[in-house]
Amino acid sequence: ALLIVGYLALLLLVLWRKTDTDVAVTLITGWLVVVAPVLSPQFLIWILPLAALAYAQHWQVGMAKAAAVALVVTSLFTRLAMENYDQISFLGDDFVALIFIRNVIFVAWLVLTLSLALKTRTPSSEKISL
Repeated sequence: ALLIVGYLALLLLVLWRKTDTDVAVTLITGWLVVVAPVLSPQFLIWILPLAALAYAQHWQVGMAKAAAVALVVTSLFTRLAMENYDQISFLGDDFVALIFIRNVIFVAWLVLTLSLALKTRTPSSEKISL
């Protein structure tokens, strides 16, 4: 229920605010990945190209730089967690700590991307309508 309610709320928000399309798609895809019951490392592959496109267009905005750094750090912690994957069956301390830190940074990334979405607008020639 949280996944669907959040998805619909973000969709309405980006349509109402006429948020830049690339930022909106990155935000909504990020939301779906963050609240998914399983966070497979391959899910980050969905976000990385979208984020690169969105942040490149708004690099002058501090939120874009901070979000890019947060996403890179999230990816690095995911890689470190996968190196300790043998601990998953007994939830070893190293694995749990890495996943916890990764998840906190990932949520921070989502908040930064939401902040960027609230600051950007789609040019009038590219507006999306329902």
